[in-house]
Amino acid sequence: MDNIEIMHVIAYYLSEYDMEAVKTLGYSSCAEAFREIGRHFRKNNNYLKRLRDEYDVVTSSSRRGQCNRPTRKKISITAENWKVFSFEELTGIINSLMGRSNALVDESAITEIVIDEYSEVDIESVINAKDPSATIRYRNNATNATRFYDHSIISNLKKLYRNKCQICGDYPIDGVYTDICEAHHIEYFSKSMNNDASNILIVCPNHHRLIHKLNPVYCKEDTKYIFSDGMEMKIKLNYRLK
Repeated sequence: MDNIEIMHVIAYYLSEYDMEAVKTLGYSSCAEAFREIGRHFRKNNNYLKRLRDEYDVVTSSSRRGQCNRPTRKKISITAENWKVFSFEELTGIINSLMGRSNALVDESAITEIVIDEYSEVDIESVINAKDPSATIRYRNNATNATRFYDHSIISNLKKLYRNKCQICGDYPIDGVYTDICEAHHIEYFSKSMNNDASNILIVCPNHHRLIHKLNPVYCKEDTKYIFSDGMEMKIKLNYRLK
């Protein structure tokens, strides 16, 4: 995901919820939040503070922010897009975008899967069908790498897209708003063990099967899939991918 886009979301969050947001993210002060989040995304301390000040003009913040300057269109659009989320939803989404786990791992309740023994389709079937409260540890015998799978990332991405398919740009079935979309790993999890939000698409079952059946190439720059016959399939809903 584009770090600047993530910083805009965090700046909006900090502006709208102020110290409640700061403490929920685990920081004791705004200064600490600006410093540590800036370091995480390789930005200086003032970058996030200035960005938050810009959002103060369009949120319910009591600060005056940068009220003497015209509000950038980017600020207005971002605030409009994210105001539909509750504090809890936004907190979960930001934790996922920052690569944080929302839960501690209980070693006694771990299901271990050796990814060398399964296809990508089989692995994603487990990921999408598994109880969200359960913990899966994936192990690669060839590389001896292990990774705990954090289901909260998928849950929060589904909230972000309101259970819509990122390729359809809408709900998979007209008038049905329940959660039937699935998580697809752009860089196959069986090879990369990459469960970051930037490597996950929320797609309907039809598009998910199509991608695995025809194995198109993903073009990161244009956020689209390109099939062997030249057909292109664009990602229509995109709040976080480059």
